Amino acid sequence: MNAKMSEVHAAMGMTVLPHVESIIDDRERPCIYTTPRLRHTSFGR
Repeated sequence: MNAKMSEVHAAMGMTVLPHVESIIDDRERPCIYTTPRLRHTSFGR
C-alpha cells in the first residue's frame, strides 16, 4: 500500500461518519453514570 497516513485517517473517518451519533452516545453513557458519583471525591472538582 502506497498511501500517506493522512489519507488512511481520512478514509477511516469517512467509514465512521454514518455511525458518529451512536459512537457519541456510547461514549457519553459512562460519563453520565460516573460524573455524579465523582462529585464527592478529589476527581469531581
